[in-house]
Amino acid sequence: MDVGTQIITLASVVTGGAISLIATTMSERIKWKREHHARWADRRLEAYRNFAQAISLSSALSRSLATDRGLMNGPFPIPLEEIEERMLQADYEIAATYESVRLLGANTVVNAADMLRYSTWELCDAARGLSATGEQKWNAAYAFYRDQRAIYYTATRLSLNIPDIEKTPPPSDQNPVSRTPGVRASGEERPGSDLR
Repeated sequence: MDVGTQIITLASVVTGGAISLIATTMSERIKWKREHHARWADRRLEAYRNFAQAISLSSALSRSLATDRGLMNGPFPIPLEEIEERMLQADYEIAATYESVRLLGANTVVNAADMLRYSTWELCDAARGLSATGEQKWNAAYAFYRDQRAIYYTATRLSLNIPDIEKTPPPSDQNPVSRTPGVRASGEERPGSDLR
């Protein structure tokens, strides 16, 4: 073999090895990025879900209290002495899980979580009779809560690249519980609350 053929063969082997190395490195990098994204998506999903569960618990307790006060027909009322303790615990759960959403969430989700948290406070205050009284004020607070919950769910699905589903709750103007447009029950600060 002459030297020219050996150089071409050697260059082909080196080029093939370099291409193989580059392709393997790129493939591993893409795989690592995909796994990294999946890990963070799992953490975001957990944070979003925990926050939504804490909000749902607070809403359920508010509805129970509102039923007890005659503001709505709904779930079986929980004894009053038990409900205040459970509502306080739910407030702490909301505060703790909200921090995870703020830390891990996309900006749109954090903004939606802010409004959902605010609407939940309004709902609790209306149920307790602190910010609003009467069935109409309760219905307005409940409609505002439902609207904000729908916005939060939409933002979380978009953040996690989950396709939109048809089971989204209807807007408050189609809500059988209330036909009142989503209006804040009050704009006042809740007395004695440092959780905001």
